[in-house]
Amino acid sequence: MIHNIIKLIRIKDWQKNLIIFLPLVFSGNINNNSHYFNLLIAFFLFCLISSIIYIINDLKDIESDKSHLLKIHIKPLASGLLSKKIAIIILLFFSLLIIFLLIKYTIIIYHLFLYLVINTIYSFYVKKIPVLDVLIVSFGYIIRLDAGSLVIKVNTSILLALSIFFLACFVIFIKRLVELKNGYQIRETLTIYNEKLITYLIILSSIIFFITLIIFIYLVKIELFLLIPILIYLFIRYYNSAIRYNLGEFPFDLVFKDKAILILSIITIFYLLFVYY
Repeated sequence: MIHNIIKLIRIKDWQKNLIIFLPLVFSGNINNNSHYFNLLIAFFLFCLISSIIYIINDLKDIESDKSHLLKIHIKPLASGLLSKKIAIIILLFFSLLIIFLLIKYTIIIYHLFLYLVINTIYSFYVKKIPVLDVLIVSFGYIIRLDAGSLVIKVNTSILLALSIFFLACFVIFIKRLVELKNGYQIRETLTIYNEKLITYLIILSSIIFFITLIIFIYLVKIELFLLIPILIYLFIRYYNSAIRYNLGEFPFDLVFKDKAILILSIITIFYLLFVYY
């Protein structure tokens, strides 16, 4: 049962909430130990709200998932390995835990509420609309980024936020392309997308990412320009490796699968820390 509960709340997807810690690096506060506890609480709150959204979505789609050849094997509710009663109990427990934490920790309550609202809208309506579905999911990263900034009391850079937004678009569109190429018809928009359109959107997202990043670097840390060639190579390598290994959904898995991406990512992180600290 534990394994199926883990699949239901999708603990592996919690890694996406690590973006909350990014403002700590770019604000020069990484050595400020007083921020870490608050950021961990914020991270945990977003993990809980994310799992609540996953559970609601699975409960809503349980009947359609039962008739889906792929989803019936990967969704514990659709496969019957986990009952609706257990899912509802977990949903209520997580909700109460969030309420309890927010009584003493109200600073990001509006961010959590907005994140819940846009993801609910996504689950019920927007996920059926191509392109807009990716834009809404990517906007969720900006919410988490800004929540991290609010927690450590710094302003979110608009350019950094735009860079993160289009980086998310790049990664998610690659995920859609991998699903389409492998015939994983797990979402309705894949019947509307085509490879040419998604490839165009991947290229467009990467171009806008680099434009916003270059402007950010020029205005904030000119020394970071040395990372641009490495990042361009990483984008190309990530695109090719995602298709080769069929790992479009979890960037961290792909990073550890491709040693070149892993090594260059570590170099990028260390150089970033060297420049800022």
